[in-house]
Formats: sequence, C-alpha cells, structure tokens
Amino acid sequence: MKRIIVIIAFVIAIFSFSSCNKDDFKATTSIGPSIVEVGPQGGNLTTTFTSNAAWTATCENEAVTIHPDSGIAGTFDVLVSIPTSTTDVETTYCVTFKATQESSTSTRYFTITQHPLQ
Repeated sequence: MKRIIVIIAFVIAIFSFSSCNKDDFKATTSIGPSIVEVGPQGGNLTTTFTSNAAWTATCENEAVTIHPDSGIAGTFDVLVSIPTSTTDVETTYCVTFKATQESSTSTRYFTITQHPLQ
C-alpha cells in the first residue's frame, strides 16, 4: 500500500512539472499618461512605463529622443524630448513601447500632440 501511494505521488509530481512550460508566460505592460499635449516650443515629457519583460521604446521621428529607450522588467520613468516646432501645422508624435518575452509581445503607445506656431 505504501508503495502505491509513493508511485501515485511520483506520477502527480511528474504531471505537475510537465504542465509548467515557457509558453504560459504572457508579456504585460502599462503606461501613464498615454496621451499628452505640448506647445510649439517642444520640451521634455515624462511617462511611466511598467513591464514584466524586457522592452524597447522607439519613435519614427528621429528628432524625438527617448531615455531610457530600453529596459528589463520593472517600472521606469521615461523621458521623451520633443523638438521645437517650425511649422504652423499641428504635429503628432507616437512613441511605441514593446515588451517581448519568447513568443509573447505587449505594445503600448505614448502619443504627443504638438500645437503649431501661431
């Protein structure tokens, strides 16, 4: 009887460990604020980004700088610098935050609307 209990416990342990696999991980992120406005003078804006996986931040507009632009899991205050406007047209910048772990990806956006020169 004792031998049967040991065998059953062993089988349960094997199934318990085999059910945990790397595919169960899900990258999660949050950002705040996610939408801001800035005057034509531009400036430095801060958003708080949280991720449970390694992440990167990018912007298609090369005049926008991001610091830090990548990190490990955790919470980060990210500084985004917007250049001075030289046009009389409203400009929208989008910073893309992407966290990836194995096959799981989570994406958030920080959108900045810059008012035009008057």
